[in-house]
Amino acid sequence: MRFPEFTGEWKKSTIGSLSTKVGSGVTPRGGETVYKSEGHSFVRSQNVGWGHLQLDDIAFIDKETHLRQKNTELQLDDVLLNITGASIGRSALVNKQIAGGNVNQHVCIIRTKDNLVPAFLCNFLLSNHGQKQIDSFQAGGNRQGLNFEQIRSIKITIPSTKEQTKIATLLHLIDERIATQNKTIGDMFVFKNISHLIAHDLRTVYFSINIGVGMSVNPRINAIVGYKLVQIGSKCTIQH
Repeated sequence: MRFPEFTGEWKKSTIGSLSTKVGSGVTPRGGETVYKSEGHSFVRSQNVGWGHLQLDDIAFIDKETHLRQKNTELQLDDVLLNITGASIGRSALVNKQIAGGNVNQHVCIIRTKDNLVPAFLCNFLLSNHGQKQIDSFQAGGNRQGLNFEQIRSIKITIPSTKEQTKIATLLHLIDERIATQNKTIGDMFVFKNISHLIAHDLRTVYFSINIGVGMSVNPRINAIVGYKLVQIGSKCTIQH
């Protein structure tokens, strides 16, 4: 699936080759007892959702503690990836609210080079192709943990940064529409099926087609725009 103005092959690479930082932080000595009501944001795994941040219970640390963990200071648009426990594989982008904060050892920071758009990487990690690679590192199929070398070795195929940006923007708009529908649609069974189709399957379609895994694609994949169903096939071309 391609936007009509873009051509050319996607390039195969790895996260390690396309990033300047892959690493996580530590929990301050004393754990929750040292958390403050304000200060530098301290991001834990529960704050990283599937493509969005969950900051209702964000913790804070003081300046002294922050300075001891300066090498894990968050920058705007860093990609966060949960690397341990039941929430392994969840990913989101750093926003202005938590930029300048820190993470604990359960959250990995991926800082990309100029040729990899952070939002594109985040969507890739959330796609079926990203999740399958994360699953493949878990012994016996149990999601226990990822190390940094495994993260660096994750394979990703990328187009130009302009196309990456356009794809990421489209998926963001769809996610926003899903969030709106979550508030307005009373029939949660219908919403569950719509959100599964759009949020998961569309990501998978994008990466499947361009990675070249031979996935069969139905061009009549629909996205909700307002209350009108619009065929994605009418907005871009699909290449086999």
